[in-house]
Amino acid sequence: MITPDSPISQRLQAVQAATHDVVTISNGIDAVAFGAAMYACPRLDTWKGIAIAVPAYSADLVDGPPARMTGTTSELGAKVDAIGDKLKVIYAMFHIVRLGLADKDLVAAVLTQNVANAAATGYDRFRNEEPTIKAAQKLGKYAMFGEAMALGGQVVGTKVTETHPTTGRLIKKVSRWLGLTTVATF
Repeated sequence: MITPDSPISQRLQAVQAATHDVVTISNGIDAVAFGAAMYACPRLDTWKGIAIAVPAYSADLVDGPPARMTGTTSELGAKVDAIGDKLKVIYAMFHIVRLGLADKDLVAAVLTQNVANAAATGYDRFRNEEPTIKAAQKLGKYAMFGEAMALGGQVVGTKVTETHPTTGRLIKKVSRWLGLTTVATF
């Protein structure tokens, strides 16, 4: 079992310390996910682009546990994760709009909600040494997940419409409802 005190964790902690928190498992996961997103987004109108985007945007669900399990969490890692996630979302939305893969009002609502979220988080971090809106941060993760599912559903629905118009339109309607509900709720 891997714990923060296990031999492998101690080696990983030594690498982290020697590289001033730059080289960690989580930063590696985030870097690979970022690169995959950069490759996938211009190709979101293809099944290959969609297939690469799914794990690239799902990495946020798996980057934290290895850091906690190995005792390699860091302030730098948290910043890399947060900034990388925001950049990936902006990059995806740019290409989704450019390729006409989602309803523009849904993209605008998601973008507006993300800007408001980033502003509130930035203000909180600027004003306080420790984040005071921890519950909001957790809700923000859920909101980002719902928004990603909605935008992903729009992309998939658009692609499915090419061969199965009725099914594609249904996927787009459901994902639109999910996205607008998520934005309104969070």
